[in-house]
Amino acid sequence: MTFPTESFPEFYRANRRTVWKFVRRRVDSDDACEDICADVFELAYRKLDVSHPNPVGWLILTATHMLRAVARRKQRENQVLHNHAMMQAMVEWEDPRLEQLAEAWRRLPQRHQHVLQLLIWDQLPAADAAIVLRCSEQTVWKRASRARQALRDAWPTDTDDTGTEGGRSWDMIPMP
Repeated sequence: MTFPTESFPEFYRANRRTVWKFVRRRVDSDDACEDICADVFELAYRKLDVSHPNPVGWLILTATHMLRAVARRKQRENQVLHNHAMMQAMVEWEDPRLEQLAEAWRRLPQRHQHVLQLLIWDQLPAADAAIVLRCSEQTVWKRASRARQALRDAWPTDTDDTGTEGGRSWDMIPMP
């Protein structure tokens, strides 16, 4: 049974400082700390059983999970910013191969784009991509192989003056 509405404020006042101190030592601002603490106590209000034998431990564990979620979100945001900066730098090169690659990518079927995006841009391990794609890990690797082959087939192979194999610079595309 969750907390009755009338007893939760007392529970909040008794434990807020403990949770706040725990979270504050792990984040860089009071605002971030307040947000996480609010989320912890909101979840406690909805899910914590009033008869839980160690409610403070539950609160700290919940705060730990939320801190990890915030860290993952920041990591994803930083990765997106990094990827965007890399793409901007590549566009600024004005390399005709990039336009050829973009055109080849647009011609790829959605299923091929999806598996390559998960493995390359999102940098998911094959096991996690398998969950997203609802298939086995072996199937992910097979789909990735087919997608890379489709991209090779779609990307022009004219020899250029850089001496790269078939006019392609495979270093431009990180492969798992």
